[in-house]
Amino acid sequence: MITGSISTVARTIQLAVAPVFLLAGIAGILNVVATRLARVVDRVRELERDIPEAEQAIRDQELSELAILGRRMSVCHLSIGLCTASALLICMVVMILFLAGLTGMDFATSVSLLFIGATLCLTLGLLLFLEHFPKKWAPVFRWEVLKLLIWSLSDPPRRLRLGGKGSSEVTIATRSVRVNEEFVLKKKRRP
Repeated sequence: MITGSISTVARTIQLAVAPVFLLAGIAGILNVVATRLARVVDRVRELERDIPEAEQAIRDQELSELAILGRRMSVCHLSIGLCTASALLICMVVMILFLAGLTGMDFATSVSLLFIGATLCLTLGLLLFLEHFPKKWAPVFRWEVLKLLIWSLSDPPRRLRLGGKGSSEVTIATRSVRVNEEFVLKKKRRP
């Protein structure tokens, strides 16, 4: 039997706010992945249009690129599927939260398992999307993410001081970093 009062519904809405924000984040991720998939599809169409009239050496190169793009499309499709599954599981969490609030039944285990499943699907979808990028960028990207994570967890916030003359201060998120302009302009690595 469904019984409920305004205070019960209000409390349930408060509990459902976090999963709904997660849904908004998943929608943004889906937008990014779908845009990347559209770019890959556009490149495939361009290559398919050029292949019949290309010379043999160029044709072989374009066919190998088509194979790589085909794999990237598959990865994007799988990533979209996993992120969508995550969103569906979050929707089920919200529905069960409302059912539990209105019926007084205990759905704690169901909600927990659904949320864990949603998080797992989202994590796998994001990892697949990361796999989509060229291998030569992956170590750099992972190292930069690790540095930013360690840096953001440091307490108190530290200011990195680099160089002297010609240095600029750059703000990343809420922290400041000094960057030597000579290396930026010459595109050199720091010693």
